[in-house]
Amino acid sequence: MLEIFLNAFHGKLAEFGICRIFQSKQINIPLPNLDIYKLGKWDNYDFNINQKMLSVKSSAYYSNLLLLETKTYTEVNDKQNNLLKFDYHIFCRIFPHEQARDIYKSIHPISEKDLQQNLDPQKLKETLFRCIMKKRMLDIPGYITKSDLEEVIIKYRHIIYQNNYLNKCSDNNKMDVNNYYVLAKDLRNISTLFNQLK
Repeated sequence: MLEIFLNAFHGKLAEFGICRIFQSKQINIPLPNLDIYKLGKWDNYDFNINQKMLSVKSSAYYSNLLLLETKTYTEVNDKQNNLLKFDYHIFCRIFPHEQARDIYKSIHPISEKDLQQNLDPQKLKETLFRCIMKKRMLDIPGYITKSDLEEVIIKYRHIIYQNNYLNKCSDNNKMDVNNYYVLAKDLRNISTLFNQLK
């Protein structure tokens, strides 16, 4: 559970960073959702701008791959079609990654017991606002569109499979699930998205 919390916190840092950057480009973007859900429930989307649904995917500052779990975008059911739901997937890198971890540690939970019993939601929100306002936290290598995902990445099976390695230097680089991938250098330039959303 602690790792899930850290990943969610990391993702919210990215959303706030995206929000600030978009605002600086005179784009009307809502603040990130800070509702707290039960385990296993997630936001339906990260941002809705002019009826365009945006998904923000974050990674460490040294990452060069946008990763999307294959099952999320190919298992279609009556309730949710993630392939059709999102118009854009934005890839951003939190850096340094250790900085996000330090901020996380400052919030207080150092064990699962602390996380379950002592985490103050208001303190978490205040910490997010404080660190985003004071520190440069991310860059944006680019984004992909819905058609990029469907007509190129899925069609031509750009997949890193479960149990494969990313730069096999440790067991931490082993993929736990199948993921579609896009190299950072192949992403669309984020400035074109700014123009489309204004």
